[in-house]
Order: sequence, then structure tokens, then C-alpha cells
Amino acid sequence: MTALRTEGHSIDRTEGFTMVNTGTTAQINFDGSAPLLYGGPLPLGSQYDLVQAHFHWGSSDAQGSEHAQFGNYGPLEIHFVHKKTTYADLTAAIAEPDGLAVFGVIFALQNADNPKLDKIVNKLSSIPNPDSSPVTLDSDAMVWLDDVLSTFRYYNYPGSLTTHDCNEVVTWIVMHKTIGISAAQVQKFRTLKNADGADILEARRAVQNLNDRVITCARGCLATPAPEGVP
Repeated sequence: MTALRTEGHSIDRTEGFTMVNTGTTAQINFDGSAPLLYGGPLPLGSQYDLVQAHFHWGSSDAQGSEHAQFGNYGPLEIHFVHKKTTYADLTAAIAEPDGLAVFGVIFALQNADNPKLDKIVNKLSSIPNPDSSPVTLDSDAMVWLDDVLSTFRYYNYPGSLTTHDCNEVVTWIVMHKTIGISAAQVQKFRTLKNADGADILEARRAVQNLNDRVITCARGCLATPAPEGVP
């Protein structure tokens, strides 16, 4: 297996980011050129470009992530959704068995706020409703991701989307390293409203049985410039 490579996900991005309330989650869009993901468990010679990133959380800090490591959930998880570059858009990619690659990062609860996340968390109040205008994030809003991408360990398995029709078209890559976040920071995600004006308290799909899926743990295979269940 070649090294898994990411390009442009965590850099100080002059092209910027915007964040929106979709009515089901907080979604981050990367303006300008799309970051790339390739190598590792992905088809040889293929590249996947980032479409968007979004968060999952629950009503309880004890169970907010969509993946569990050794039976332990995090209060929050972020998914970076990529489509194969040869497909025109997300709709086309969802129809293909090799259409999507998603890498996820699980957050771990800590007592103190994580200041590296403030540039995202503190902007949530600007998008309380699905019809709120997108909010612009600072150019360095994603640099915290460097802490994860430098650890050289991840899990991967073939799986499905965790929303809508749950299409079985995803190569999942779940990072082993977690990112610290406080309960107060997680709570700000729960203040977002859905289309009915209610707080979004459950923005996650429950962990599913493995069935016949095989989870692979890769060590030393991540280059940048094990879940117990699957969603």
C-alpha cells in the first residue's frame, strides 16, 4: 500500500472557508481549489477532491461521534467528504462504487476549551438557522487538523454514507488520533436550529454492525505537505 496523502486540508488557506447551517449539521465549504486525497487504500492512480466537511454530534457528550474506538465514543466527529475527480459532481459520484472517500476525525472531551477550535466554534452563533447567511471563517480555521494528519495512523474499511440513502460507495478512513474539545464548545453545536426551529440535538447515525466488513489499521502510511463499529 502506498502512503495516504492529503493536500490542502489544513493549510492557512488564503482562498478561505465558509460555514453554513444545513438544517441537519454545520457544514464547512472550502472556497477555491479543492484539497486532494489519494494513495493509501484508495484505487491506484486515483485522486479524490474535497466536496465539503461537516460535523456529527449527539444530545449527550457520551455518545456524539459516529465511530467508536474500542467501544469509546467522542462527543463530536467531523467528516471530510471527497469525490473521485473523474466524476462531475457529488450526485454522479454517489452512483458509483468507487465514488467517495471520507476521512473522519473523532473529538475527545477535555476540561478546558481548545483554542485551536475557537475559529469554528465561535462562528456557530452566526448561523443559528438553516436560512442564515453563510459565515466566513478565518484563513487558518483548519490548521488544528495538522495535529491529526501528522500521526501516521488510521483505520479504513468499505462502507456507506451515514445520511440520506446510506449508499454503499464510501472508502472510509478514520484517523486514530483524536482532537480535544470541551463540553462547552460541543454544546454550541446543539444550539443550531433545524428547519422546524428546534435545536439539532441528534446529528448522528448510530454505529452499525460490521457484518462482513474488514477494518484495516495502517501505521506509518500517512503523508501530508480502530473503530469498533461503523456508521
